[in-house]
Amino acid sequence: MSSVPETDSEPGGHPPRHRRRGRPGSLKSTPSLQFDNSMTSSTSTAPDATPLPTPSERPGSDVVIYDGDCRICTAQIRKLPWWDCQQNLSYLSLHDPEMAQRWPDLSHDRMMQEMVIVDRDGNRHWGPEALRYLTRRLRRLWWATPFMYFPGAMLVWRPVYRWIARNRYRLSGSHQCDEGTCALHR
Repeated sequence: MSSVPETDSEPGGHPPRHRRRGRPGSLKSTPSLQFDNSMTSSTSTAPDATPLPTPSERPGSDVVIYDGDCRICTAQIRKLPWWDCQQNLSYLSLHDPEMAQRWPDLSHDRMMQEMVIVDRDGNRHWGPEALRYLTRRLRRLWWATPFMYFPGAMLVWRPVYRWIARNRYRLSGSHQCDEGTCALHR
């Protein structure tokens, strides 16, 4: 006969599912889920608040130029450092004064329509071609390469990218925008 009470085992003599390794007969409680308020306090720094590396901080890196006033653009760009495990990228908003100094030949109007990546050799990759370039450049995006390089893939990606870019301020879903930028583009 077992010294463990009947309620401590399931039919067939198996231990209960919530029991973990430990002394026979002891029960470990399952951990409860708790909400961590530290991420919502005003004194803590959210992970998204870490500044993105600039071209001056990472010389020789590919520079991702994006619309820093666009919430969708900024949210997506803030995800890139995780994909960039080898630290190949640096970031610059097209509204940054440094843009005019580094690349005076880049058209502001075109950059408002498409993101651009200026690679280490000075080549420019625009819009969906920039996304395509990232699948080759970032090790963690290797799985997306076939989708971007499949014959005829750009016939699909170009119109999809342009539609999202054209409607990005409307798609942000927010009626409040920093400095009223959404109202300018709706």
